[in-house]
Amino acid sequence: MSERNRDKVKNLEHELGRYQKKVGELMKLNAQLSRRAEGVTEISMATDALLAQVALTYGEDVIDEDTGLPIGMRLTLPKFDVRETYRQYEVHARRDDGSYIIGVGLRNDPADDKRESTGNAAENAQERSKDERREITPPNDKCAQNALRGDLREANDGADIG
Repeated sequence: MSERNRDKVKNLEHELGRYQKKVGELMKLNAQLSRRAEGVTEISMATDALLAQVALTYGEDVIDEDTGLPIGMRLTLPKFDVRETYRQYEVHARRDDGSYIIGVGLRNDPADDKRESTGNAAENAQERSKDERREITPPNDKCAQNALRGDLREANDGADIG
């Protein structure tokens, strides 16, 4: 093999190595994207289940006009803006002896620190145990941080419900 062909082969091998590295990086990103998609599916399922349970618990029967038989439940809420509600309120949820306890409070409420420090400290610690309570909007969530700063842009994208 001539010197010129050896140089071409070396260059092509080097280029092949670069492409293999890029493919590896893309495969890692694809796996990461798949895990995130699974998380989105889980969140969607949890949201649907929560909404269904709230409608079943607090809604009213929907009756088929033709048969007169109940076909489901309906709960009507007033129209609200998702982004504005998210900016103003935070949600905490935990499971307690087979029930779910959902709390809603103002974000950045100065009274929060005072409330946490009063009362039975052991009881407060038990309520906050990481096995029983999960904050739905984690503080390290970039979207949550943007919402807290008011960086979400209003758009006519169906974000308001109703």
